[in-house]
Amino acid sequence: MRISRAVLAAAVLLATTAVGFGFSAGTASADQSSALPVTSLGDVVVDGLHQQILLSDPSSGEIVAAGYDGAVKARLANLPGVRGLELSADSSMLYAAVDEARAVVTVSTETLTEVDRYPLGDAVYPQDVTVAGDRIWFGYDDSTGRATGNFGSVDSSGTVRLHELGGDVYHHPPRVFASPAAPGQLLVALDGGAEAGFTKIYDVSSGTERATFMMSANGFSIEDALFVPGGSGWVLVGDVCRQLGSSINLQPFPCAAFTKEIDMAGDGRFAVGKGAAVKVLSALRLAEWSVTLPHPLATGGLAWEPSGTQLFAVTKNGDQFALHALQPQKSAPPQTQAPERPATPITAAIKVHGPASAVRGRPLTISGTTTDIPGGSSLMITRTDPRIVYEDPEIATVTTDASGAFRFVDAPPDTGTIKYTAFYEGRSGVSGSVTVKVSTLTPTLSLDRNGTVHNYRSKVTFTATLGSTATNRVVELWAQPHGDLSGRQLIVSARANSAGKVSGSFTLTSNTTVTARFAGDAAYSPRAVTSVVYSKVWAGTRISRHSSMKKIGSIRYHVFRTSKDPRFTNSVTLHPGRSAHTVVQRYRNGKWRNFYSEYSPLDHHGTSSVVLNGTFKAGAKFRVRTEYVRGTSGDNVNYTTYGPWKYFTFKKK
Repeated sequence: MRISRAVLAAAVLLATTAVGFGFSAGTASADQSSALPVTSLGDVVVDGLHQQILLSDPSSGEIVAAGYDGAVKARLANLPGVRGLELSADSSMLYAAVDEARAVVTVSTETLTEVDRYPLGDAVYPQDVTVAGDRIWFGYDDSTGRATGNFGSVDSSGTVRLHELGGDVYHHPPRVFASPAAPGQLLVALDGGAEAGFTKIYDVSSGTERATFMMSANGFSIEDALFVPGGSGWVLVGDVCRQLGSSINLQPFPCAAFTKEIDMAGDGRFAVGKGAAVKVLSALRLAEWSVTLPHPLATGGLAWEPSGTQLFAVTKNGDQFALHALQPQKSAPPQTQAPERPATPITAAIKVHGPASAVRGRPLTISGTTTDIPGGSSLMITRTDPRIVYEDPEIATVTTDASGAFRFVDAPPDTGTIKYTAFYEGRSGVSGSVTVKVSTLTPTLSLDRNGTVHNYRSKVTFTATLGSTATNRVVELWAQPHGDLSGRQLIVSARANSAGKVSGSFTLTSNTTVTARFAGDAAYSPRAVTSVVYSKVWAGTRISRHSSMKKIGSIRYHVFRTSKDPRFTNSVTLHPGRSAHTVVQRYRNGKWRNFYSEYSPLDHHGTSSVVLNGTFKAGAKFRVRTEYVRGTSGDNVNYTTYGPWKYFTFKKK
């Protein structure tokens, strides 16, 4: 059965110095590993009765049952945000905190089917769960992000009781777990926040929780905890490792500082983990086995098979999760306890070196040297950025060589001033750091056709040219016609060819801004370039009321009687608020000279009419055309366009 372990993110309870040992290189390897088909990990428990591993996947809203070989046996869906898991004492029932459903669910471990669902209330979002006495206990908040953490219980009838804090504040949903040594007698609630939270122990034997002990935070963090059966209290691991005994005395617990995970087998052995390192301690708290996994442990990803024959570790590499089945070998019980590690000299120091600048996503090398620190020591490496709050800034564990030197390679995922820090003996020990300014490269990107003018409804091909990039070679071309409120239109999205070219065609009906966009990649920043192209309109003139047509030279003229006023019908591509510009010129002294002009609004057909009133001499020659003038014709959607000239003259009545 699972020894009531809880994954914590609380503040540590006291700031004493840890006594322990650092992780060394692995002395064994994973016997078997397999990919896990989950998208996230909330919690892991091992069901020895049915020889299966049960995992919660909050993102997909599922509980997944896998065999010890990692093969999926069953899935249970409809559990949105499912996180904390707990097995019953006989392993027949699984209890689950289903955050987004605001409920606690019981599940049959034999069939992986839902047995009961207990709604907790509209503002109760549970994240952890345990069983004490005849009740299911849960830690929750109201999801508002304020300091609203609390815990409560639900009985078999579905009656929900919420704990009255009485002025105490949990900054986040507290983690809850019950003592297997005294079933129903002891419940521990630990604050899940990085703020100054607290830990309380409650006696729940009467059915009403009664606080018996409280410890306040002191600026450090706890990452995991568990009860030790047999009345030995419980263990906290994190920045410091401590064991709380039945006499409420805090004693050092021998694990490396900033340990992330701890679990206990039925034979009394402990497994502790940090980063990719896992170590097994005997019941006498002595190190007897260690391994370095290919990737770091996922939060909550360390769990014993109850008999202690196998230890399961879930690792996370990007978005991929994997299950590792480990078989730690027991060592013969030592006759005497191993000597404690000598205290670190006050002259111990770490110097860290790195490049002044680097490119995001590209490998950089960080190196360093140590003084008065034994060769072969483990150093914890963190990567921090003052602009970003990382859930886990630890990125590696490195081992110094015989001279005390070390080096590692990292590909920073973010830009900015990144600090790399190497710690010896955890975050409260000796450290050294270096800052690196991380930026991205600007890709070369160009787009043709800028400033070109085209006829109405011309189909124009645009070509973007992309220079060197790291991995992404996709370019998008978008068109935004001026005056079109429907938004931009995707012309093409394609991978650049060997010459870096991406082309697409678009039919122009108005002036258009075409944008080429590159989304960026690990080393190159996003970039966009634009070209503005211009589209003419259709513009024409129809003359009416003339009596005949005749040719003068090579030009055909409309002939009007001097008693008739010419009528001109303008046709222009329609747009809201648009007017046509009618221009009339007269031929005098060997030149065409402006005679008359008028703007007339278009009707819903895109036409307008102008009548030229006046008395004109027979033989006088005129010409007329329709124009669209950008800006003064009522809009700037198209390029200024001049229609063809139409000619007319007069004759006597």
